[in-house]
Formats: sequence, structure tokens, C-alpha cells
Amino acid sequence: MASVRIAATISRLVRVGRLGRIRWARSIAFGVVATVGLTCRSGPPPSSSPPTLREGVRLVVLISVDQLRPDRLDSRLPGGLGWMVRSGRRFSEGRLDHARTDTCSGHATMLTGHQPATAGLPGNTIVLRESLEIRYCVEDDSKQGAILGRRTEPKEGRSPRRLRVTALGDWLKNQDPNSKVYAISAKDRSAIALGGRQPDAAFWLDRRKAGRMTTSRYYLDRLPQWVEGWTVEKLLAPVPDLWTHPTGEPTNGVRADAFDGESTRWSMTSPHPVKPEGNTPGSIDAFLASPYIDARTLDFARQLVLEEGLGRRDAVDLLAIALSGNDFIGHRYGPKSQEAHDALIRLDQDLGSFLAFLRARVGADHMIIVLTSDHGVLPLPEWLAARGGSCPVSGGRIDPARFDEGLSVELGEVFGPGPEQVDDVAPPDWFLRHGYEIFFRAETLAQNGASLERVSMISSEWIRQQTGVARVWRGQDIDQGIGPQSMVRLYQNSRLPGGEGADLVIEPAYGCLFSSWPEGTSHGSPHDYDRDVPLVFVGPGIDVGTTRAKASPVDIAPTLAREIGVKPPQGLSGRPLPLRPKASGPVAPDTQ
Repeated sequence: MASVRIAATISRLVRVGRLGRIRWARSIAFGVVATVGLTCRSGPPPSSSPPTLREGVRLVVLISVDQLRPDRLDSRLPGGLGWMVRSGRRFSEGRLDHARTDTCSGHATMLTGHQPATAGLPGNTIVLRESLEIRYCVEDDSKQGAILGRRTEPKEGRSPRRLRVTALGDWLKNQDPNSKVYAISAKDRSAIALGGRQPDAAFWLDRRKAGRMTTSRYYLDRLPQWVEGWTVEKLLAPVPDLWTHPTGEPTNGVRADAFDGESTRWSMTSPHPVKPEGNTPGSIDAFLASPYIDARTLDFARQLVLEEGLGRRDAVDLLAIALSGNDFIGHRYGPKSQEAHDALIRLDQDLGSFLAFLRARVGADHMIIVLTSDHGVLPLPEWLAARGGSCPVSGGRIDPARFDEGLSVELGEVFGPGPEQVDDVAPPDWFLRHGYEIFFRAETLAQNGASLERVSMISSEWIRQQTGVARVWRGQDIDQGIGPQSMVRLYQNSRLPGGEGADLVIEPAYGCLFSSWPEGTSHGSPHDYDRDVPLVFVGPGIDVGTTRAKASPVDIAPTLAREIGVKPPQGLSGRPLPLRPKASGPVAPDTQ
């Protein structure tokens, strides 16, 4: 059976004919490995017939707004965000079903139908169990991962090689090779996680070096000519030097322009610089922390639609767009800031223009559009504290570095000092703490005659007594499902299988921010403010209104597969959501 599937995979790749020499060879090799490795769960063999075009759908568009909390999505917004709420089926109880609420893990669920652990992308980074090396979720240091347009440094290549499952785009192209699949974002991890294994391309902004839109050799031998023009000069050309926004009294829950805890790097108050100093190519950090990064991402998406003819052919095309500006801004100023409010208004306007372009070009009756987010965010800790927040730590901020020193001292007193550190910058000798996760060093345990069980117990007890900690999870308890079931499930969905996960995981107290930075805010916890996300479907025949039916981004892929007639593989975590009257009954009109 495996040999038949391998032959079908190679035959399909030969029929496609659009791949360059290197990409063609790489695709065959990847297809052989993936087919053998996932024979029991990779779905049906390639079909020569195209997907059933329900309602004549020719284009599916996923729009992910990074760090968009659902309480910020308002049907009264006049642009694209408001239009989607008014025109589609809104799941008001949308919530991530995993504990580690990062960008990579959130995007990994949307179009795979799998939880992050199963997908192989549990967070933005992965700790290798044996060596305790920290690796980036879409890192690929092979020649295939080389980023086009610059010389790739070690560990800076990019590809979906860590993605262990297929995605909607793969299912679609498996059923009809004529379908086109693209994913784009300012963040490489967002585009790559959405694209799946075999999209036509995933494009992202190369922020570290070239400052231009690019991809890697995993996808293409060279950049298409139209993408070649998307240099940093083109990106910044229509962007103003300063971002100016209202600074008046707080309205609609938005606080005054300056508040303790906001980032001071690009000014706490309007105006904020946008372009590099002297308007010359260089660091684009200020540009990223402005609403103009999303505007330019949508401009890139518009050109991609035109250049590739998406939605205008006898096939179903898929376009996934991850908009990152809201996250960059939210991290610096928080979701209740004047900056976040103004950026949302501008995004609403920009999305309105982009969606109007799609409706005019493709037709509203030929598109399905989905809006969601990869995670939420904790409001600015200082703002929460001023309102009587729930975090037991004054100010709401906890520097996790204090756990490193304190726990190392505790273990040293109980078991001995451990091996001598090589130099002053060596990590704690007993363990590696990465975020909320703790991995104990096997060599240190062996040298001190300490068992993992005993060290875990001592460490758990010490950490549990620290202010700001709600619970300490032992890895073996997560694996065995021991603990409050609603929470242990979240941790299981964020834990790589096969003993690759952490030995201990810290659950922060509600409302506390674990961060070494004295400014801004973040996400990453299993609490509702980080897990609550918007979820809206718009398309022909889809019910209009709001429903409180349970839903999660992991349900998007199986839902879309049903809508366009694509058969997904078995064993998905997500399930098709009710979008139509016969399946779900009446829904309430949106009155927010």
C-alpha cells in the first residue's frame, strides 16, 4: 500500500509541472517521506477530479489578526472587520484549546485541524530533549531552508520541516493539483504554519537582514519577478515618517495616551517614528510597531491575487493572510491603549478596501472568508493593577529569572552544588528554564545521585510556594491526565508526544505577567485572556448572526474542507462547525 501511495505522489508532482528543478526534486523526496511516515493518517490518495464547488466557491481566504482579542471586534466598525461580523456567522465563544498561547502554535491549528502538539509546533520555540538546545519552530538549517535574497546564516533558514501533519492547502492540492495555495505574513512562522507542507509558496518579511518580502528554497528556486520588487524601499515608500493618532481623553474603554508600563522605545505618546532614521534602509522595528505594516501586507496580498489569478479559474484557491501589526503594537502598549485603538480603526479601513477589491474581482458568491486570531493578550499589568487586578504580585509583573536563581540554590542545598559551570554566562546547572517550562539536566542529576522523581518533587514544592504561581505541573502527570481535566487537556495539547516535553510546567496565577521586560505586555498563558479569539465565517449560504456554540480555530480546517468538498484526513482534533440553518437552527442577530 505504501508503494502505491509513493507512486501516486510522484505521479501527481510530475503532472503539476510548475515546480522548478530543485523544488521538483525536493517535493518528490518530501512526498515519499511524508507518505511513508503518515500512511495510516494522511487521508485518501490523490484524486483526478476537482473538489465539489459548493455554491460556486473559487477562493477561500483566511485572515488571522495576530493578538486580536474578541472583545475588540465590534459590528459597528465601518470597514472590513465590522463588515465580516455583520455579514457572517460569528462564534462569540471562540477559544484556543491549548495552553501555550504563542504565534506559531496558534497559526499551526488553523488550517491543519490538529492541536499544536500533534502538529509538531507547540510554541514559537522547541527545546530538544536530549541536548536541551532551543530551536525556532520554523528553523531549517539545510540548503532547502535558505532564504532567498540573502546569504542565510546557520539556523536562520526557514521551512515547515517540523510540521508533522498536512494542512487544508495540502488536502486541496491533493484533490486538485490545479488549485493554488499561498500564505503571507510579516512573520515567517505565521506564513509557514498556515501554508502547510506543499503550498505554491509562503511569503514573509525578512526582518533581520534584507528588510524585504521573501521566501525560502523549500518553496521556490527564485523569487517571482513581481516579488523581487518588494524591497525595503518599496515597502516604506508610501509610509509616512510619523504615526500620528488621537491623544484626547479616554473613550470607549481606551485609556489616555501615556500610561505607566507602556514602551518608551518609540515614544509613549503620539507621534511615533515609523521609518529608519534619515529615511534610509536599516532597522524596520519602528515600522513593524505601526499600523502600516498590515496595510503593506494587504497591498502585497492584493498584488499576489492579481499576479497569480486567484479566484478567477476553474479551481478552488486558498489564500491565508496573517496580519502582525496588532501584535507588535499590543506588546508595546497593550490592548487598551490609544495606539492599539487607532491601529484597529486603520486595520478595519484597510481590510474594508481589500475585501471590496476581492468582492469586485472574484464576487461575494464565490468566496468564503474566515477571520480569527492566533491568541489574545494580557492587558497592561500596570493598568490592571490600577483597576484592582487579581495578580497577587504588586504591579502584576514577575521576572522569571528569579526562579532560576532561587530554585538552583534550593536544589544545591538539598542535593549538592552540581558540576562547576564553565563560565559566568553558563545556564543554571540543574535545569534549563524556558518560558514556563523546566527541563532538568540528566548529567547533573547523575553526578549528584539524584533521581528525576525526587528533583521534580523538591522543585515543584519550592516553585508552588512562590507568589504568583497557581500550579506546577509535572510532565508525567500531564501525560497521564492527572489534574483538573479542563486544564490538563490544554497542557496535553501543547506537549510534544513521546517524552519530548518538559519535566515541569509553571502555571502562572491569573492576571500575572511573567516577563523579564519592565515594559509592555505579552501572552503565552492558558488563561482566557490569552485563549479567547474571534472566529467569523462569511460566505454564500452561511448563516448571518452570532452563536454561542463552542468553537476553536482548530475547527476551521475541517469546516472549510466540508464547505468546498475536500475530504480531510482522519484523526483531526477539530470538527466541522455548524454554519447553515438546517444544521444549526436560527442564530441571534449581532447587536454589539
